[in-house]
Amino acid sequence: MKKILLVEDDQFLSSILARSFRDALYEVECAYDGDGAVARAIERHFDIILLDILLPGKDGFEVLAAVKAMNATKEIPVIVISNLSDEKSIERMMRGGAASYVIKAHTTPESLIDEIVKILQPIA
Repeated sequence: MKKILLVEDDQFLSSILARSFRDALYEVECAYDGDGAVARAIERHFDIILLDILLPGKDGFEVLAAVKAMNATKEIPVIVISNLSDEKSIERMMRGGAASYVIKAHTTPESLIDEIVKILQPIA
């Protein structure tokens, strides 16, 4: 079973996404702030991280930089899920090592699952 770290401070959205991912047979752990996300990423191995940008504590830019800087976590693919749709944010996250960037307002849990499958497929 593939493990997802879902980093989303909106607990309602986080619970909806986590339930959808579990229904699709993924193991899901949630972090609700940037500091917790980095700590959790270090504590255990995840197959993929879904990362919001606007978070309490460390923001998504800082979390991505921290994850990509550590040997233990640098190979974990990161899908950014955010409502920030400006080119500067997208480009910054992609240059920082994100595997994909998804605009929350334009997606569904099902399309996120499709994106996870697409990114993990070469690894599986």
